[in-house]
Amino acid sequence: MRVTVVLLTVGLSVFSFPDAVLSAGDSDLAEVIIEASNAANASLSSFVADGEFRLFERSQNDEDWRLTEVAAVSVRVKKPKYNIRFNYSLSREGLKERVIVFDSSAIITSRFSENITKTNCQGEVFSIQAGETARNPPGMAGFPWDLGHPDQCVLSVASMLQKHPEYASGLSVNAQGNILLESVRPGYKVTSVFSKHSGFNPTNFDVLLDGNRVSTQQRTARWVYGAGAWHVAALANTFIPNNWEDDDIGVRSELDFENFEVNAFVSDDYFRLAALGMPGGTRILDHRPEVERDVLYTPLSDTELVRHLDTVVATLSKLSDAPDVSGERPTEKSGLLWVVVFNSIFALILLFVFITHGRRKYSLGHERSESRKRE
Repeated sequence: MRVTVVLLTVGLSVFSFPDAVLSAGDSDLAEVIIEASNAANASLSSFVADGEFRLFERSQNDEDWRLTEVAAVSVRVKKPKYNIRFNYSLSREGLKERVIVFDSSAIITSRFSENITKTNCQGEVFSIQAGETARNPPGMAGFPWDLGHPDQCVLSVASMLQKHPEYASGLSVNAQGNILLESVRPGYKVTSVFSKHSGFNPTNFDVLLDGNRVSTQQRTARWVYGAGAWHVAALANTFIPNNWEDDDIGVRSELDFENFEVNAFVSDDYFRLAALGMPGGTRILDHRPEVERDVLYTPLSDTELVRHLDTVVATLSKLSDAPDVSGERPTEKSGLLWVVVFNSIFALILLFVFITHGRRKYSLGHERSESRKRE
């Protein structure tokens, strides 16, 4: 018996594979999910979207998740660059607004709150991963997805199979015609679903450590097809610590898009420093290890200087140093394991290290920064 799978992408690709006596290592299945991922990537070069972001937390003794953040979200993406604006109706930090920009040179954020002195705003700059396969989720701002690569928010399929070719032997087809991945490794089990109703893009990814009854990591996505492209319409990420300690926190992030315009025009102005909306005199903390200065923001967006600067980093280099205020500058946010686990294609390698070399403590990076004096 043979089943024909029709893959809805930019065109129509048809693959056939045996169903009743499916070989676990059938290369056609890997080909289907790789081509689905490549087509989703190729068919979407930019987008404009609006929606809602929610953040939940729980400690070991909590029976239910606690809702700690709710924000209306506006997203502008010109791959791989992104601009994400949050307007908060609930924020445990007392934030009113946050803007995150990635322009391929750095990730820079602005936070607006009455709790921030002077301009009620603070900017921060963070290092990025370089290279064509690099992913740069703004986890330091509590947002776990690299929306510059929306097709890989659940799983980077080609990279996974390239780095773990043994996973191909765990591919199969269920009675509903969905492609399943199940791989049992020493210390943990990986499962994933590639739904035929989602163009065989990944809809679930779970990691279950030995002895656990619930997934340590879980990523889910809802996909829709429109205007010639598959794209995500909703995302959810959940992280639960393996062995709880008193200060360990479980985190669940949810993002639902209400409007999504495929391949929309997105101006380059969204990826300039001025897009952060910071008032003049705002202190920008630069957490990049190769940089040893903070700067004061000067609104220069209308000058020929800024118009001809290609990157945020180039613009920062033209700004004046901020006054050295002892104890004012926090260190770069730490404890971002949950972000790396959620988004990095190296998640399974990190898990192996986690299992064999002891437990790493989890903390929510944007909540726990320590102050230090500048040298």
